[in-house]
Amino acid sequence: PFRHRPAGAGVRGFSLPAACFHLAPANAHAHAWSPAFFPIMITRKFKIGIIGAGGIATAVHLPGWRNLPEVEIAGVADVALERAEKMAGDHGIARAFADYRDLLKLDLDAVDICTPNRVHTPAVLAALQAGKHVICEKPLAVSTAEVREMGRLADAKKLVLMTAQHQRFTARALAARSWADAGGLGEVDHARVRAMRRAWL
Repeated sequence: PFRHRPAGAGVRGFSLPAACFHLAPANAHAHAWSPAFFPIMITRKFKIGIIGAGGIATAVHLPGWRNLPEVEIAGVADVALERAEKMAGDHGIARAFADYRDLLKLDLDAVDICTPNRVHTPAVLAALQAGKHVICEKPLAVSTAEVREMGRLADAKKLVLMTAQHQRFTARALAARSWADAGGLGEVDHARVRAMRRAWL
Protein backbone atom coordinates (compact mmCIF):
# COMPACT_ATOMS: atom_id res chain seq x y z
CA PRO A 1 0.00 0.00 0.00
CA PHE A 2 1.15 3.53 -0.69
CA ARG A 3 -0.16 4.88 2.55
CA HIS A 4 -1.56 2.30 4.91
CA ARG A 5 -3.35 3.67 7.97
CA PRO A 6 -5.48 1.17 9.85
CA ALA A 7 -8.42 2.37 11.93
CA GLY A 8 -7.28 3.70 15.25
CA ALA A 9 -3.67 4.28 14.20
CA GLY A 10 -1.95 7.24 15.77
CA VAL A 11 1.25 8.57 17.28
CA ARG A 12 1.71 9.25 20.95
CA GLY A 13 1.03 12.95 21.55
CA PHE A 14 1.83 14.41 18.14
CA SER A 15 0.36 16.52 15.36
CA LEU A 16 3.04 17.18 12.77
CA PRO A 17 2.90 19.68 9.88
CA ALA A 18 1.61 18.77 6.45
CA ALA A 19 5.14 18.79 5.01
CA CYS A 20 6.56 16.63 7.75
CA PHE A 21 8.49 14.41 5.37
CA HIS A 22 10.01 17.05 3.10
CA LEU A 23 12.18 15.63 0.35
CA ALA A 24 14.81 17.32 -1.77
CA PRO A 25 12.66 19.07 -4.44
CA ALA A 26 10.72 22.02 -3.06
CA ASN A 27 7.42 20.65 -4.33
CA ALA A 28 7.98 17.03 -3.33
CA HIS A 29 6.67 16.28 0.13
CA ALA A 30 4.53 13.60 1.71
CA HIS A 31 1.58 14.33 3.95
CA ALA A 32 1.44 10.96 5.68
CA TRP A 33 2.46 12.41 9.02
CA SER A 34 0.06 15.35 8.82
CA PRO A 35 -2.54 16.62 11.30
CA ALA A 36 -5.15 14.64 9.37
CA PHE A 37 -3.30 11.52 10.50
CA PHE A 38 -2.38 12.56 14.03
CA PRO A 39 -4.76 15.30 15.30
CA ILE A 40 -3.16 15.62 18.73
CA MET A 41 -1.15 18.45 20.28
CA ILE A 42 2.65 18.16 20.12
CA THR A 43 4.02 17.49 23.60
CA ARG A 44 7.57 16.41 22.78
CA LYS A 45 9.88 15.71 19.86
CA PHE A 46 8.81 13.10 17.31
CA LYS A 47 11.58 10.49 17.50
CA ILE A 48 12.79 8.90 14.28
CA GLY A 49 15.22 6.05 13.70
CA ILE A 50 16.88 5.59 10.30
CA ILE A 51 17.74 2.12 9.01
CA GLY A 52 20.34 2.31 6.26
CA ALA A 53 22.94 5.08 6.02
CA GLY A 54 23.62 4.94 2.29
CA GLY A 55 23.07 7.40 -0.54
CA ILE A 56 19.29 7.82 -0.41
CA ALA A 57 19.31 8.26 3.37
CA THR A 58 22.16 10.77 3.30
CA ALA A 59 21.06 12.79 0.28
CA VAL A 60 17.28 12.82 0.68
CA HIS A 61 15.77 11.40 3.87
CA LEU A 62 18.18 12.82 6.44
CA PRO A 63 17.97 16.42 5.14
CA GLY A 64 14.19 16.12 5.08
CA TRP A 65 13.95 15.10 8.70
CA ARG A 66 16.49 17.71 9.76
CA ASN A 67 14.33 20.44 8.20
CA LEU A 68 11.64 19.73 10.78
CA PRO A 69 12.12 21.27 14.22
CA GLU A 70 9.51 18.88 15.67
CA VAL A 71 11.64 15.84 14.79
CA GLU A 72 14.58 14.29 16.61
CA ILE A 73 16.64 11.66 14.79
CA ALA A 74 17.39 9.42 17.75
CA GLY A 75 19.50 6.77 16.05
CA VAL A 76 20.77 5.27 12.82
CA ALA A 77 21.63 1.68 11.91
CA ASP A 78 23.69 0.30 9.05
CA VAL A 79 25.41 -3.06 8.52
CA ALA A 80 28.56 -1.00 7.90
CA LEU A 81 28.87 0.41 11.40
CA GLU A 82 31.44 2.99 10.35
CA ARG A 83 28.91 4.45 7.92
CA ALA A 84 26.26 4.70 10.62
CA GLU A 85 28.80 6.25 12.98
CA LYS A 86 29.82 8.80 10.36
CA MET A 87 26.21 9.84 9.76
CA ALA A 88 25.65 10.06 13.51
CA GLY A 89 28.82 12.07 14.08
CA ASP A 90 28.24 14.43 11.16
CA HIS A 91 24.64 15.21 12.12
CA GLY A 92 24.52 15.06 15.90
CA ILE A 93 22.61 11.76 16.08
CA ALA A 94 23.02 10.22 19.53
CA ARG A 95 23.22 6.51 18.68
CA ALA A 96 24.65 4.37 15.88
CA PHE A 97 24.17 0.63 15.45
CA ALA A 98 25.30 -2.17 13.14
CA ASP A 99 22.08 -4.14 13.73
CA TYR A 100 18.72 -2.47 13.15
CA ARG A 101 17.17 -4.71 15.80
CA ASP A 102 19.21 -2.81 18.38
CA LEU A 103 17.93 0.49 16.98
CA LEU A 104 14.36 -0.76 17.39
CA LYS A 105 14.92 -1.13 21.14
CA LEU A 106 15.02 2.68 21.42
CA ASP A 107 11.92 4.70 22.31
CA LEU A 108 11.07 5.67 18.73
CA ASP A 109 7.81 6.89 17.24
CA ALA A 110 8.67 5.89 13.68
CA VAL A 111 11.36 4.24 11.60
CA ASP A 112 12.57 5.35 8.17
CA ILE A 113 13.88 2.39 6.14
CA CYS A 114 16.47 3.26 3.48
CA THR A 115 18.09 -0.12 2.84
CA PRO A 116 18.54 -2.17 -0.35
CA ASN A 117 15.25 -3.63 -1.54
CA ARG A 118 15.82 -7.15 -0.23
CA VAL A 119 16.08 -5.85 3.35
CA HIS A 120 12.81 -3.89 3.25
CA THR A 121 10.53 -6.74 4.31
CA PRO A 122 12.47 -8.03 7.34
CA ALA A 123 13.17 -4.46 8.52
CA VAL A 124 9.55 -3.32 8.08
CA LEU A 125 8.16 -6.39 9.84
CA ALA A 126 10.63 -6.03 12.71
CA ALA A 127 9.78 -2.34 13.11
CA LEU A 128 6.04 -3.01 13.12
CA GLN A 129 6.48 -5.85 15.61
CA ALA A 130 8.40 -3.40 17.80
CA GLY A 131 5.43 -1.01 17.71
CA LYS A 132 6.96 1.63 15.42
CA HIS A 133 5.26 3.46 12.57
CA VAL A 134 7.17 2.92 9.31
CA ILE A 135 8.06 4.86 6.19
CA CYS A 136 9.99 2.69 3.73
CA GLU A 137 11.79 3.48 0.51
CA LYS A 138 10.25 2.16 -2.69
CA PRO A 139 9.66 -0.54 -3.68
CA LEU A 140 7.98 -1.47 -0.44
CA ALA A 141 8.85 -5.14 -0.99
CA VAL A 142 10.01 -7.50 -3.70
CA SER A 143 6.74 -9.43 -3.94
CA THR A 144 3.04 -8.77 -3.50
CA ALA A 145 2.92 -11.51 -0.86
CA GLU A 146 5.41 -9.58 1.26
CA VAL A 147 3.43 -6.35 0.86
CA ARG A 148 0.27 -8.12 2.01
CA GLU A 149 2.13 -9.54 5.00
CA MET A 150 3.26 -6.03 5.96
CA GLY A 151 -0.27 -4.67 5.57
CA ARG A 152 -1.77 -7.38 7.74
CA LEU A 153 0.76 -6.72 10.49
CA ALA A 154 0.24 -2.93 10.30
CA ASP A 155 -3.51 -3.55 10.64
CA ALA A 156 -3.04 -5.86 13.59
CA LYS A 157 -0.74 -3.40 15.35
CA LYS A 158 -2.80 -0.32 14.34
CA LEU A 159 0.31 1.34 12.91
CA VAL A 160 0.98 3.55 9.89
CA LEU A 161 2.94 1.98 7.03
CA MET A 162 3.90 4.22 4.12
CA THR A 163 5.97 3.78 0.98
CA ALA A 164 8.12 6.84 0.24
CA GLN A 165 6.42 7.55 -3.09
CA HIS A 166 7.06 11.27 -2.80
CA GLN A 167 6.19 11.96 -6.45
CA ARG A 168 2.57 11.25 -5.54
CA PHE A 169 2.50 14.69 -3.90
CA THR A 170 3.79 16.77 -6.83
CA ALA A 171 1.36 19.16 -8.52
CA ARG A 172 1.26 16.98 -11.67
CA ALA A 173 0.49 13.80 -9.79
CA LEU A 174 -2.18 15.47 -7.66
CA ALA A 175 -3.81 16.93 -10.79
CA ALA A 176 -3.80 13.51 -12.49
CA ARG A 177 -5.32 11.92 -9.40
CA SER A 178 -8.01 14.60 -9.22
CA TRP A 179 -8.84 14.07 -12.90
CA ALA A 180 -9.03 10.29 -12.43
CA ASP A 181 -11.19 10.64 -9.31
CA ALA A 182 -13.56 12.87 -11.29
CA GLY A 183 -14.11 10.04 -13.78
CA GLY A 184 -11.68 11.17 -16.47
CA LEU A 185 -10.42 7.63 -17.03
CA GLY A 186 -13.87 6.08 -17.25
CA GLU A 187 -14.14 2.49 -16.04
CA VAL A 188 -10.66 0.93 -15.95
CA ASP A 189 -10.52 -2.77 -16.81
CA HIS A 190 -6.77 -3.17 -17.31
CA ALA A 191 -3.56 -1.22 -16.80
CA ARG A 192 0.06 -1.84 -17.79
CA VAL A 193 2.98 -0.13 -16.07
CA ARG A 194 6.54 -0.04 -17.36
CA ALA A 195 9.49 1.39 -15.48
CA MET A 196 13.27 1.36 -15.50
CA ARG A 197 14.74 -0.09 -12.33
CA ARG A 198 18.10 -1.57 -11.39
CA ALA A 199 18.02 -5.35 -11.61
CA TRP A 200 19.67 -6.22 -8.30
CA LEU A 201 17.56 -6.52 -5.18
